[in-house]
Amino acid sequence: QKNKIKELCLNKYMVQSYPTRQFGIKYEKPSPFVFNLIASKEKVEPSKVIYFGDNPVKDFVGIKPLGFKTIRVLRGNYANIFLDEQHEAHIAFKSFSEINENIINSLTNA
Repeated sequence: QKNKIKELCLNKYMVQSYPTRQFGIKYEKPSPFVFNLIASKEKVEPSKVIYFGDNPVKDFVGIKPLGFKTIRVLRGNYANIFLDEQHEAHIAFKSFSEINENIINSLTNA
């Protein structure tokens, strides 16, 4: 996960990253544990935290109801899988290059 963040140049959009695996398998998605930890450690409301993911089966369902903002990138094995609203992100894009600062700001200021 850390390599993906670096490779995709996502560091410019975040203050800190928290790869879930470092906390143990039981806290991996869809568990909201790490996301609640992030909000607590960073002293921010869940609505100010954005999660980027690509797997609608597990990436958004545990955190979206808690107020965390979600962005789905339609790529890889899950690009053509669409589930119910509960499992989908707030917004979706075909690639990371479509995501810009205005989009990030509109999500966190909504």
